[in-house]
Amino acid sequence: MQPELFAKSSDEIASGSGALERHIQQATKTEADLTKEIENAQTKRNEVRKLKKFLEDLDHYRKKDWSIHIKQHCEKENDFLSGLRKQSHQSIPDVEGLYRDSKTRADSLVKDLPGSIERLAQEAGLLLDLNRSRHPRYYFGNHGFVEVQVNDTRQVARISTREGRLGEIPADAGAIITVVQDEVKRLFERKFSDRQFLKDLYSTYKEVLKKTKAREGDPARLRDVFEAMANRKRYRKYRRDEFLVDLSWLVEKGLGTTGGYQFDLQQTKDTESGMLLLGAAGQGMVNFLIFKKQGTNTP
Repeated sequence: MQPELFAKSSDEIASGSGALERHIQQATKTEADLTKEIENAQTKRNEVRKLKKFLEDLDHYRKKDWSIHIKQHCEKENDFLSGLRKQSHQSIPDVEGLYRDSKTRADSLVKDLPGSIERLAQEAGLLLDLNRSRHPRYYFGNHGFVEVQVNDTRQVARISTREGRLGEIPADAGAIITVVQDEVKRLFERKFSDRQFLKDLYSTYKEVLKKTKAREGDPARLRDVFEAMANRKRYRKYRRDEFLVDLSWLVEKGLGTTGGYQFDLQQTKDTESGMLLLGAAGQGMVNFLIFKKQGTNTP
């Protein structure tokens, strides 16, 4: 005969109920304590990760000999470093020593920028337009399309093209040359098929006309054509300055006919809406694209 597992009196049941409640309370407290410990551990881990990233960046700049980067990196993270000082963290003496040395060198590095930029550009095989470049402005790449403007007071370099700002970095000469090299490569060393680009330009032109309910042969805003082209899979991550370079190549090569239609560009004095092409193609600001039937002056 099986024993009855729960054959308890009402007093025993009441007593057992009280014990269970105590166990539940204890388990709840233990859970809360563990949750707090986990939160504290996660906070500590995030702090360690931030410290590691800060020190890795600092070490990278040290190896590159980019003193202005080190100086501005430490100043940017001043609150974080203050917290480490309060903890008497072991890294603080080394970080502060590196910061002091970098701060001492920064002013002389900015003063020496003209000679340093010219020398490093030559060593890197990077085209620097010496005729136009005068501190604080420097022009790099084909037709000096990539521009660097140095702010001596803030010790930063702003990098841009005619189509807008690309970024701002601490004004270490080596860092400036590195970033400019990447931008010149992006702009002028891409795979480019002039005939494919011309076909895509024509089909995108028709797409814009359809969207604006215009007729074929009507002008389409260049910036609208770019926006529509940039939405195509083939031109994923396409940028406006790349579009300007490609359009300039097309004009310089004189390749302007596709599918029996020839493209033309309309000039404008509006510097806001217009685009200035590169080299011989840049005879003035242009803002409209037109495709006309070949051999005619009308659509």
